[in-house]
Amino acid sequence: MVFNNIQSICDHFFPPAPRELYARSFSENETNFINWNLEFERAKKDSLQVTLPCEFNGQMMNAYSAIQFDFPMNEGREYSLNISNVDTQVVVFVDLFESKSGGLKNVFESQYQGMPIPLEIENSGDYRLVVQKNLGPPSPINIIIYSKAKLAFPVAGKDNRAIQSLWGAPRDGGRRRHKGIDIFAKRGTPIIAGSDGRISYAGSKGRGGKQVWLRSSELRKSIYYAHLDSILVRKGTSVMKGDTIGHVGNTGNAKTTPPHLHLGIYGQHGAVDPLPFVEIKEIPKPVFRTVPVRGNITDKNSNIRIGPDKDFLKLTDFKPAGEMQIIGQVGNWFMIKNDEQQTGYIYKSLLKTDGL
Repeated sequence: MVFNNIQSICDHFFPPAPRELYARSFSENETNFINWNLEFERAKKDSLQVTLPCEFNGQMMNAYSAIQFDFPMNEGREYSLNISNVDTQVVVFVDLFESKSGGLKNVFESQYQGMPIPLEIENSGDYRLVVQKNLGPPSPINIIIYSKAKLAFPVAGKDNRAIQSLWGAPRDGGRRRHKGIDIFAKRGTPIIAGSDGRISYAGSKGRGGKQVWLRSSELRKSIYYAHLDSILVRKGTSVMKGDTIGHVGNTGNAKTTPPHLHLGIYGQHGAVDPLPFVEIKEIPKPVFRTVPVRGNITDKNSNIRIGPDKDFLKLTDFKPAGEMQIIGQVGNWFMIKNDEQQTGYIYKSLLKTDGL
């Protein structure tokens, strides 16, 4: 009784993660629970990669199933995880780890409750996502991992196709590098405030010509808009995301080029690539597929890869003998596991699956 009271007090001040709370309903000696934990630890050690956005369809085959995804994350984007097509009695636990030289750091723990889960990070880097169901019978699952730009696209009526000069491109014969991106549009096209914030400078000087600096309250970074034809804001003005702050031009050192906006973003340690902060990416809709659960590799020389695309590295140590468990499908690729618990991706035509 005393222990329960202490536990309640601790939980009040330090709420337990969903996985920890679930674990309390089992004794440490229960075989199923031990195996459930072991499967989670195995998935943490996997390193299969995906490119976002990613849509995964699969069958969580047993009581212990856990699925792992590796992908880079950038501070300029808002990441979300959506899970669907699971049976009603299924509880899904989500753990996000930051990959560091010293190992994995758990940065986010949650439980899926019918709404997209925001995957919040502080630092750009490589991350590992582990998704695991509760103990119980098999269940289908659809997983979508996607991201949205944190900033509004800065030129009205334009999209990614208008970006024609990227971060790091050579300038002045290679003596310096481009510290931003250029977005081309007709002269006079409205320029949009990327986020709420305050104007820290509005005027004309140097290479940037007519320019606006916006201190973003969301990013805690400064957004630099250069080569404007006209400026519509003043220093000290508060603006909201979507407000028009000026118009596209080619002032400053852009006078010999077509009108465009130079967009830069500056943080505590200098300039960062603005592209992730504004790039528009499609959010996939779930497509529920019937995924076979087992198959045989048709050619023992088939390439097994670390990710679902021919551009991902080959897994040279994967043993292709015997029947493979099919964990799921990403596009035209199956995620498979062999009897030695090795995992990888194979193009679906290279796996015989009894017609499915």
